[in-house]
Amino acid sequence: MPASPPPDTGPAPAGDPATARTAEPSRRSRLGLVVIGVIAAVLATGWASVIVFYNGDPTTRGEIISWRTESDSAVSVTFQVGRTDRTQPAVCVLQATDAQHVEVGRAEVRVPPGRERVTHRLATTARTASADVTGCRTAS
Repeated sequence: MPASPPPDTGPAPAGDPATARTAEPSRRSRLGLVVIGVIAAVLATGWASVIVFYNGDPTTRGEIISWRTESDSAVSVTFQVGRTDRTQPAVCVLQATDAQHVEVGRAEVRVPPGRERVTHRLATTARTASADVTGCRTAS
């Protein structure tokens, strides 16, 4: 003889421990998702701020033209500045690194309004293997 289904006893009474256990995890998981979402949003905003800060102003950009090692303690860097408003001064960050990619020199160079090409002598702590413009922004 086949087994008959269990009788329908209706909804569980309020305060039944079985009901409380199944409802509570869904509240916890929703709260957990909200907390994770808020943390992700804060981290994304912070990361975007860091990227903008380190990469500079999108309306002002610098491009390396050439560099020449003058000695173990200096490099000459020539770079070009492009900006949407040429009447504003700019500030560009130059960086020199050695053969192991360790930073050996850094400087903020102020570029006057209207000037596009700049040559700057950068002091270094060791012989330079590479030089770059790491970012530019409109001077405040």
